[in-house]
Amino acid sequence: MAALKSDDKPAVKKALADLKRFVGASFARCEWSYTMRPEETIADVKSDGFFKQIAAKFTMGDLVEVRSADLTFWSLLMVVASDHIAAHIELRTLIETELEAAERKDFEADGYRIEDTGDVLRRLAVVRKADNLGAA
Repeated sequence: MAALKSDDKPAVKKALADLKRFVGASFARCEWSYTMRPEETIADVKSDGFFKQIAAKFTMGDLVEVRSADLTFWSLLMVVASDHIAAHIELRTLIETELEAAERKDFEADGYRIEDTGDVLRRLAVVRKADNLGAA
């Protein structure tokens, strides 16, 4: 290896990652999922105070996946501010997309009608045909 002469400049040292800032994602942030009620919109979800009851659960950098009940809308939000004392969080949209509605079919089986509710949390509704609730 050749020695440096007095007029030679040493090579610039490249910056290295700070190991204290490198952690698994599950230690750095939480990921949450919220399914909107059928009457809610993404504007409701992003409005001030919407998550007030559970604001203490959020920390800066958390991700919140939001989806509509019928799965025709999906969004990924990031918590950029979290104040547990004031029960306030601030969200920013990372991704938002609208999806085509799924093809839904009701079917009948042995005296019952099985209906797709269009709500991912409710899924199917079973209606006994003998009750004749759907007749006008």
